[in-house]
Amino acid sequence: MLIKTPKETVAFITQVWSEQSPLSIMLWSEPGMGKSSVARAVAQELGYPTVVLESATIPPHELVGIPSIKDGRSCYGTPHWIPEGDQPIVLICDDLPHAPARSMGPFMSLLLEHRVGPHTLPKGSKVIATGNRVKDGAGAYTMPTAIANRMVHIEVTLDTAGWRHWGHGAGLAEDVTAFIGFRPDLLMKMNKAEPAWCSPRSWAAASELHRLGLPIDAAVGVGAAREFAAYVHLKESLPALEPILSGGGGQPPWPEELSLKWAVVSGVAFQARTVAQATAAFQYLDAYASAEWVSLFLQEVASRWGGEGRLSDLAVMVSKTPRLSEFVDEVLEIVA
Repeated sequence: MLIKTPKETVAFITQVWSEQSPLSIMLWSEPGMGKSSVARAVAQELGYPTVVLESATIPPHELVGIPSIKDGRSCYGTPHWIPEGDQPIVLICDDLPHAPARSMGPFMSLLLEHRVGPHTLPKGSKVIATGNRVKDGAGAYTMPTAIANRMVHIEVTLDTAGWRHWGHGAGLAEDVTAFIGFRPDLLMKMNKAEPAWCSPRSWAAASELHRLGLPIDAAVGVGAAREFAAYVHLKESLPALEPILSGGGGQPPWPEELSLKWAVVSGVAFQARTVAQATAAFQYLDAYASAEWVSLFLQEVASRWGGEGRLSDLAVMVSKTPRLSEFVDEVLEIVA
């Protein structure tokens, strides 16, 4: 089985399907990793509309079509989920390992031949399934070998940087994306004994709760919520960051404590809305912080501006700031 990050998974499947391959894909992971979002991102890359089948709940007769008698012969009506016309689609079979045994028969031909009963998907359509492993305790069944052998399998693995980049573009609360940057080990921390635990999906829910001024325990659990609250309290105790962004006087001293350093870096990276502000923040960090913190700041700015489609602003910043250009060259030389 291939193991890839969500971004790598999108790129891999897009390449496969761009060559008009009929291969069906199966995405595996723990709950809450965003497999369905990956499937939709592939469809968007290809420019295909999506149709979602809830594999765990759709009954077999809705997969194949309602049977009837016509001219003395049995026939099956076209299922409601097969679109009219010849526009190819990306069919997402969500939670396929949760499907009951009686539904697996129709899925066999659907995955291999893009056909169910007498009905076929529009020519050029693609099929992608998602699901959890039995070991995840999510209620999934062991997938029949005949089903598994009809697909290419990819395990979608955790990608903290990629999730934070997505979070910036999706407008997640800055406190949440900053906290996960400080504590990446808490992005995914399953606790089967509790209903609320940490996952990319539950942190997105926590962002909504935090934005409403509500505690996030209900989304990510008590332990992670307490650590998040402590981080937010620490961040709120920082002196104002505006002097750093304006480049004027009254700039706060560079802190000693690790968590405070991260709070400053993530804070100015989030608040830097213009090239001038980001440049002033870079100059402050370049003067007082070590190179690793300057690099983290630039990564944060690139992630946020990239999520907003503003990477060209970063290029402008580099071109107009000789010291920044030198710093980038120094880092590249070290890496090389």
